Amino acid sequence: MDFIKSEIKNIVIFVAILVGLYFVYNYFFAENSSSDPTTFISVSSAGGSVGGEVLPLLLELKRIKLSQDIFTDSVFKKLNNFSTDLVLTEGDKGRENPFAPFEGSVAPSSPQINIGVGTLTN
Repeated sequence: MDFIKSEIKNIVIFVAILVGLYFVYNYFFAENSSSDPTTFISVSSAGGSVGGEVLPLLLELKRIKLSQDIFTDSVFKKLNNFSTDLVLTEGDKGRENPFAPFEGSVAPSSPQINIGVGTLTN
């Protein structure tokens, strides 16, 4: 009797794992075109225009007006510029090719991998 209970328990666990994997797959990997954020253009079978969603976005972008009032604001004018100019002398300049090996040094060789091909005997 214990053998039947353990076998039924194993079957129930196996089915539960399969159902769980099914839901995980559908949640993470199944493609749903209606919620895909990369879809911009939709074509309807009723003869709708291609790019019907893109055109309103472009028109909305054209309506955006950027105000330059921030540059006349007193807070913006109080900002300090802490940048410094870099003056490079000839001694500060690096190598022509920073990826070239140093002079006098030996570049490490790549390891040799030998794969022997065996013969099959019957």
